[in-house]
Order: sequence, then C-alpha cells, then structure tokens
Amino acid sequence: MVMEWERQNDVIAENFKKSEISGSNKKEFHTKSNEFLLFEKNDEIYKERGPGKIPISPINFSSITVVDKSEKTLSNTVKNVRFSDNNKTDIKFTIKFRVVHTGKFYKGLMVDRQKLSLEDMWDDILSKIIYKEVLPHLGEKPSFDFAGNEAREKLIEYMRPIFRNFFGRIGIALMDISTDYELENATEPEKDNHEKGEGQTESYSEMQKELKKPDTDLEKKLKELEEAKRIAEHKFYKKELSEEAFQRMMEDFEEKIIEIEATNKKQKEE
Repeated sequence: MVMEWERQNDVIAENFKKSEISGSNKKEFHTKSNEFLLFEKNDEIYKERGPGKIPISPINFSSITVVDKSEKTLSNTVKNVRFSDNNKTDIKFTIKFRVVHTGKFYKGLMVDRQKLSLEDMWDDILSKIIYKEVLPHLGEKPSFDFAGNEAREKLIEYMRPIFRNFFGRIGIALMDISTDYELENATEPEKDNHEKGEGQTESYSEMQKELKKPDTDLEKKLKELEEAKRIAEHKFYKKELSEEAFQRMMEDFEEKIIEIEATNKKQKEE
C-alpha cells in the first residue's frame, strides 16, 4: 500500500509514528518533488530518502519525518517598533529560506513536534531573533538613522548574519531577507555642544568619569527589554502570538532582566 503526504500549504515538515504508516508488512511512501523522508531512531536521523516511491521496512525505524525542502517565503509584520526618539513604525519582514541539513533540522525543530508550520517558524524568529536582537538595535538609535534606502540596506546587512547564524544551527539556509516600513517625522537629531565643537573645556578625567558611569547603559537596556516585553504581551492579548511562543519569550525576557539587574546592583556596590 502506498502513502502520500497530505500536506497543508503552510506546513514545512510532519512526523509520523511507525504505527501510523499504513500497510502490514510491505509499506511504501510516495514523496513528491522536494519532499524527503527522514528515518528516525533514538532521536537521531540515520537515513534520508526521496523524492519518489520509497519502500519502508517496519523494523528499522521509530518514526519518519516528511520534510519539504523547497524554498519558503515567510512574511509578517511587527507593529509599533519604537526608536530612541520615540518615533514608531510597523516593519514588515520577508524571509526566504529552505531546509538543507536534515539532521540539524530534526534535532533543532522536530524532536518534540508532530508538525512544523510557517507560523511556528515565525514564532521562533520573533522570540529568538527579532525581540532579542533586532528591536534592541533599533531602540538604541533615532528613527532618522533608518530612513532612506542606504539606511535600509545597512539594517539588512546588520540582520543577515544574525539570521544566518540562527538558521545554520537548525539546518536551514537563509536565501533572502528584506524589510518594508515607512518613517514619518524622522528628523536628524540636533548635535550637542561637543559635536559642534563647543564647550570642550571639560577635563579628561571628568570625561572619563562620565563614560564609566555603570547605570546608564544597563538601565537603557532594561527599559528596552521592558518595552519589548510590553509589546509581546500586547500581541499575545490580540492573539497575534501563540501561547507557546509567548511563554518562551517571557522566559527569555525575565532571564535577561534578572541578569541586568544583578549586574547593575553589583556595579553600584563596587
């Protein structure tokens, strides 16, 4: 008897236990273009086959995972992204990727899942990249720094290695990434007296003391994390985030906040 993967359009991979493979002794699975079978035993992938008709021995595996290795496009919008000048915008992220290393992919994403969808991928990207890396980077600078085509390209260049590093650990290749956003009232910040060349009579030692103040950067990072946490809570209540992704994000936020508060307290005591 021949089985086929009845895949929904937004599904990247799906796991089947041995008991779910139809047929008694002689079993066969037909995979279409870009579909591959991963044979798993003891949480390890030991064989990959496809596309085509693949005979299956009932004693050589615990489960199989069918994965679609074609290029995927994921588009979603993060709303109310805030910059240091309190200007805000919605940013649409468009990410193209494909599975390339099935062993890493299975261990990183499928060991505890029956199915992996584009929505699941977005939840991981949101919690592990955008909220942890991208939003803090944007929040440190005024909106003017990201206005114009050249600034947009610099933002992409900043994000690309972050995405590649994250994807590489889970067996996925980043094919392309782009953003789309509009910035209103993105005006160039006024330069302070030092940048204008005025008021430079301050002694070197006084300048060094100012630079070494421990609280400023830590408190700024703490405020950024609190703001990111607030945005995540807002998205969850609007049902724009799954409960699983929200819980992971909250754990990440709390861990980072505790770390910053401990560092801040230690610096104040020194």
